[in-house]
Formats: sequence, C-alpha cells, structure tokens
Amino acid sequence: MPVLSPLGLDPVHPFPKILNKSLNIVVVLKGTDAFGRAGHLAIVRAPRSLPRIIQLPEKLGGPQNFVFLSSVLSTFVDELFPGMEVLGAYQFRVTRNSELVVDEEEVENLALALRDELVDRGYRPAVRLEIAHDMPRDIVRTLLQNFGLTENAVRT
Repeated sequence: MPVLSPLGLDPVHPFPKILNKSLNIVVVLKGTDAFGRAGHLAIVRAPRSLPRIIQLPEKLGGPQNFVFLSSVLSTFVDELFPGMEVLGAYQFRVTRNSELVVDEEEVENLALALRDELVDRGYRPAVRLEIAHDMPRDIVRTLLQNFGLTENAVRT
C-alpha cells in the first residue's frame, strides 16, 4: 500500500477531511493527469507513520546530517504527478477545536462518551491555519474558505 496518496481538489469532489495538526502540502499543478483530467490543486498528506526528521546516511567519519520529512516531500512531490508540471508546493497545517464537551449528568457511560469525543476531536471545526510564508494569496483564500476561517486565523 502506498504511503503517499495525493488528493486532487476540484469542484466535483468535496474538500478532503484534514486531520487536526497534520502536516499537509498543497500542490499547484499544470497539465493533465493519466486520466485526462486537468489539474489545478492537490493535497499531499505527510504520513504520521513516518518520522518528521530523517537521518541521512553518514559518510565514514563525517558528521550526522538530518532533513525534515516536509523538505523531502516538497522536493520530490513532482514524482507523484507524472505528466504534470508542479508550479509550487506549500506546507500547511490546520488546528481544530479540541475542547471536550461531555455532560456528566446526561451520559450513562462516561468512559465511552469521552472515547467518542476524543475520536471526533480530529475533525472538529478549524480554529487556526498555519501556512508557508510564500503561499500565494489565492491558495490561502481557498484554504480559508474550505476550513470556514477568516484571515485572523492565519499564522505563518
């Protein structure tokens, strides 16, 4: 099973669910994919199963070097879109409301209610959008609109 699965953004499909505080890259594309669809935007999720910092192979007697997973993804993101030109790749992360709301008097099984609240917490309403400093304004507006946020919620 592939570790990376890019998600195309288009008017036909709903905006994908983005997990709370997950690292994502929005990719600006030009051209058509293998199915003949014109590309514009896609999202690549950084897998949580991979470490955020990767140790590079060291040279004999040399220093240890490390690289961020996000840098590797951004550098090689074009490999995920054969036949298309990548015009830009920009990191973002959304923070969602994580307040737990459980009415102890209305709940018969508090442990079960808390478990359900914790599961749902990853997809609650967005409260903040962290973006790359060089992300184009039109992409920022697209993300804000899809997350239901205003400019005040943006952090670089």
